[in-house]
Amino acid sequence: MYLALYRKWRPKTFSDVVSQNHITSTLKNEIQNNKISHCYLFTGPRGTGKTTCAKILAKAINCLHPIDGEPCCKCEICEGLEDLSILDVTEMDGASNNSVNDVRLLRDEANFTPVSCKYRVYIIDEVHMLSISAFNALLKIMEEPPKHVVFILATTEVHKIPETILSRCQRFDFKRIKTTDIKDRLVYITSNEPFNITEKAAYQITKLSDGAMRDAISMLDQCASTTNNITIETVNDLFGILDNSYILDLHDSIKSNDASKGIIAIDKLYKNSKDMQRLCYELIKFYRGAMLSTAIDNNSNIISNSNEDAQNMSNAAKDLTLPKIIEILEILQNCSEKLSNSSNKRLMLELCIIKLCSKDISRPIVSKTKLDKNKTQKQQVKSSETNSTTNNENSNENLDELETKPKNIPNLNPLKSWNDILDDIRDKDSTGMLSGFLAGSIAYLVQDKLYISSKNPIVGDKILQKKEFIKNVIKERTGNDYRIFIKKVVDYNPVQNKLDNFLSIAKKAGIEVEEE
Repeated sequence: MYLALYRKWRPKTFSDVVSQNHITSTLKNEIQNNKISHCYLFTGPRGTGKTTCAKILAKAINCLHPIDGEPCCKCEICEGLEDLSILDVTEMDGASNNSVNDVRLLRDEANFTPVSCKYRVYIIDEVHMLSISAFNALLKIMEEPPKHVVFILATTEVHKIPETILSRCQRFDFKRIKTTDIKDRLVYITSNEPFNITEKAAYQITKLSDGAMRDAISMLDQCASTTNNITIETVNDLFGILDNSYILDLHDSIKSNDASKGIIAIDKLYKNSKDMQRLCYELIKFYRGAMLSTAIDNNSNIISNSNEDAQNMSNAAKDLTLPKIIEILEILQNCSEKLSNSSNKRLMLELCIIKLCSKDISRPIVSKTKLDKNKTQKQQVKSSETNSTTNNENSNENLDELETKPKNIPNLNPLKSWNDILDDIRDKDSTGMLSGFLAGSIAYLVQDKLYISSKNPIVGDKILQKKEFIKNVIKERTGNDYRIFIKKVVDYNPVQNKLDNFLSIAKKAGIEVEEE
């Protein structure tokens, strides 16, 4: 019968366990000094060696000829535990044996001395799945265990274990395995198996494993079932990974505000049966790398990427400002959360790409500095219009000032909680359509009236249908029942129209504004 690679290459000694030296060295010292605890708790992410270390520890404390705290793997005890012919070490699955009766049977059996070994060892995997009654039953024997009993508890969710249990265990926290250690292990396994793997393919599997050695070896096993020469194309095709060219195409569309290019790229991927949620995840990972490339000089220990990926992320960081990259990540993260519950994932991602490709995805920022006169305001409009054709960043700085309330319009106030209201609308709007139409909108108060102005040409028609919905969300957030007026800007100029908003709203409020 074929033996899976992750079982065939499971470490037999502590020295074979990678990236967990802080744990293996402590366990070896305890065995050497004969300071064995009656209960251990191994916690950490999946596939990081918890069950493996539990089995090695069970062998080491019962080994007839231990070597520096390691099992010899040659004596009859080690061989018997390896082939399961010795039953003094019991491995119990807490997920399927989680009732109080299961723990009572374990407790009754633990009172008997071991047949062949020095210690009777109970390895309880996924211990957090035990019921409250089962934990209470286990607590009794953990308080006063027989001298010949050792418990090893393993879990991925330590927060679900009662404090009374935790306080009686020696706790060891397993870390995610380093990228280089996983890659080296895959190469080592391949060198001893009848198939080959390229460096890029091993690195791609490493990235997909997310720090879990078992997952990486299982994926290697799956690739080896496909071909004896594993390349990066093999890995990408088998696990639906996107080629870097698609990610770069989508980045170019976002950088150049070309929504059509982004939609075409998504269409190609959809027709090739690529997972839309995976695409969103890859984009998040790409822009996370770009963000960290900008924020941190030496980020190789934080970002696990090949040289080619790191260069692409670094180039993306040069194309965009850090605030825009952060805004892109927020939009993508929001889209990722909605994709898991959406019946039309393609539509959700298309809406996200259109929003990312809009010319100004940033939320409006209201500057605290006030303009002295309308004349100064209009001069900045002219300056901003000139600079906007050559430098988008300069125009954004002027936009901040133009959103300031002028001194000669005392009743005109931007609604400070508008960004929070947009977040509420985004959370309550299951389709995402309304929040998309309101992206980049601005709201101003004139007495008890709320004026909503948006750059989206079709926003007026769509929002009017949802007017009561918006009104209720605003009332929940502010406690005020405002009268809502929708202002639709068809020919949107990011500078001039903000000034026009002031003049139009002031006119409706009956406030005279001096114009040159």
